[in-house]
Amino acid sequence: MNKRQKSDNLVSFYLRLPAELKDRIDQESKERGTSQAQVVVDLCQRALDMPKMDPELKKWLGRVAQ
Repeated sequence: MNKRQKSDNLVSFYLRLPAELKDRIDQESKERGTSQAQVVVDLCQRALDMPKMDPELKKWLGRVAQ
């Protein structure tokens, strides 16, 4: 069962993904027992925290996460 995130401090963000990636997110969500949104948030957070991230990717993620 997918659980909804608490709405405190959250904003809406819409993203189009390749079907294969969406399927992988769906599967990960089921395995964790969390929402698909939480899977994406966790992935973005980990990517933003990586010290060796490509500077352009980090800049883009920083812009779209605002």
